[in-house]
Amino acid sequence: MRGSDVLKDIRFKRGKLNKITDVPDVKVGHSTFISEDPRIVTGVTVVLPHEGCVYNERLFASYFVLNGYGKSTGFVQVRETGTLETPIVLTGTMSVGKMWDCVAGYVISKTNTRSVNPIVLECNDTRMGYSEKRVLSCENFYEALRNAEEDFELGCMGAGTGMVTFGYKSGIGSSSRIVGDYTIGVLAMPNFGSKEDFGSIILLVATDAPLVPYQLRRLSVRASLAIPKIGGRVRHRSGDIVFSFSTAHKLPHDGFVDLKYIVDDSKLFQDILEAVIEASYEAIVDSLVNGCDVVGREGKKYEKILLKELIEKLRKHSI
Repeated sequence: MRGSDVLKDIRFKRGKLNKITDVPDVKVGHSTFISEDPRIVTGVTVVLPHEGCVYNERLFASYFVLNGYGKSTGFVQVRETGTLETPIVLTGTMSVGKMWDCVAGYVISKTNTRSVNPIVLECNDTRMGYSEKRVLSCENFYEALRNAEEDFELGCMGAGTGMVTFGYKSGIGSSSRIVGDYTIGVLAMPNFGSKEDFGSIILLVATDAPLVPYQLRRLSVRASLAIPKIGGRVRHRSGDIVFSFSTAHKLPHDGFVDLKYIVDDSKLFQDILEAVIEASYEAIVDSLVNGCDVVGREGKKYEKILLKELIEKLRKHSI
């Protein structure tokens, strides 16, 4: 079951897999960690932006913070340079430091660089288990790397293992749209709208459209419109973050690059902005459709939403 089975009325054509990996060369892998004593439900998801060494062939990137109650890393340098130089990692809040160290070690081993800017994004999964014990290791990171593929798993996998949305067990969702000759792909990790009134969402946007950093920021802003569209209220204790990158230009550390990008006033660029809203909304729905029943911390049960109930709530524009 996919979000596409729920959302029929769309403007833009979906990609082959209807996943972020419909953008050529992008791959996604998971490592899932579940234990009983102590109860821990967490994991790692790694997004590989292209098949080469991202540090040596950097990509244009940008982001938008709708609400900044979050612990994600690497944004200061991205804001300054407009580039991405590592694989992207998603995980639970309390594992950000460990994953930063793992990504740094991975890049250093391949490049011998003295400095690197790991992008690690997070949502809080401590309601599902005692993630504050910080049990994840670099082996989980490398397992996710080894598992990275085009047709990756959805739902309660990797960093999505401990996510809860609107009180229902969610996970990783994804979607894609074709605009002209280009693909826009979105990966969603929602964790908001809980009765406890804390939560977050991470949206990753990838495209092979030739866009430069300020345009990718505009793409990130548009993607965030999917959050209130589905009923997210962007509470004080919510880290609502969108990170976007383009695979169109591969940037060396020296010399010159022939730069061609889509003009803002073009219909193509406007369509891309609209398509990313559509894909982001569907990716969030996809995360709910692919949820599962899980017992969390102190025996509390979190259940997957019933399809009939989801459709009814979406119809009312409020979940």
